[in-house]
Amino acid sequence: MDYKKIYDSLMLHAQNRTLEGYVEKHHIIPRCMKGTNERNNLVNLTPREHFLAHWLLVKIHPDNFKLLCAWNCFCRIKDVVRPLSIHYERCRVLWVAELHKRKITHPDSFAKPYRLLLYEF
Repeated sequence: MDYKKIYDSLMLHAQNRTLEGYVEKHHIIPRCMKGTNERNNLVNLTPREHFLAHWLLVKIHPDNFKLLCAWNCFCRIKDVVRPLSIHYERCRVLWVAELHKRKITHPDSFAKPYRLLLYEF
């Protein structure tokens, strides 16, 4: 499946419409990949589109730890509709594997340095 093509299509669609109601801002080129806060790099997405955009980014760039951090946060939101179990499982498997590579032993460990990575976006 061409995840990049799907992501690009979602971003193009988002750039060419106006949403009403609750929206979430999304960086087309993520900050962790040298994206900026310029208006032409930001789009408004529905919450579902925002989740899918980050899922697609992890599929496109599976070795980018910061993208995985962001997606992991989407998968761990409490008291909100959870993602499909297959997506959550994939996220957790990647997350735990990456933590093991970085010698962090507990999957729910979110040491301060890694928490700070999320706020660099």
